[in-house]
Amino acid sequence: MSNFSQVGDLLHHINNYMTDRRDFHLALAQKSADKRIKILLIILAEHKSQWCRAMVSYIAKAPAKIFNTQF
Repeated sequence: MSNFSQVGDLLHHINNYMTDRRDFHLALAQKSADKRIKILLIILAEHKSQWCRAMVSYIAKAPAKIFNTQF
């Protein structure tokens, strides 16, 4: 586990984690022989993609006051 000193560091870490989970779900979907499991994994990957796009948008718009907050 990493220690974070600012909110921005935490947001970037969470976004990277969600991107890794998306890639993991897509890799599993490619290996799956069961069509329903493949569809489920693709849906999960798309959900992670949407979440990442929202996070990137928030990071771009976040006021420096929030982004650089120490904790």
